[in-house]
Amino acid sequence: MPIDLSQVDPLKPKKALLEAAMAQQQRRNGMADMEPQQDEIPPDLQWLVEDKKAVHDLVRQMDAAIGELARQLRQAETVSRNGGKQLESQQKLLYKQIHTLNGLMKRQIEAFELINRKVEKIHIAEQTVLPQLAMGLVGGLVAGVTVAVTLPWVQLLMARLTQ
Repeated sequence: MPIDLSQVDPLKPKKALLEAAMAQQQRRNGMADMEPQQDEIPPDLQWLVEDKKAVHDLVRQMDAAIGELARQLRQAETVSRNGGKQLESQQKLLYKQIHTLNGLMKRQIEAFELINRKVEKIHIAEQTVLPQLAMGLVGGLVAGVTVAVTLPWVQLLMARLTQ
């Protein structure tokens, strides 16, 4: 319990000040020891003692509850911090996965574009070969028809020339 120096004259020497403060403290302690005993309290004021005990018990319970709440709050803060760290690590992992998927998709798009260009080249080559092939077939047919139609006359002409 702190010593109250408010009632002590400050102009006295230190030893006298200290003795006065200690005497005052002892008087207070003596008065505190003089609390009325259970027998000395009149019966009509016994409820005050019971209320005092109930209030002391309630204060102890409240202190215990506040201590428990403080412990739970510290635990919740720890869980929150750990959850934040875990969320941050999961976000980093998700970002890496998205980055990897974007890279893979870019490669697939490049591969599909390459395949598409090759298919277009083959299609263009088909378009140039088919007309040439058709022209060759038509030319061959025309030549064959011409030979077939003119063959009897050529044979007749060759026979007359050899005669």
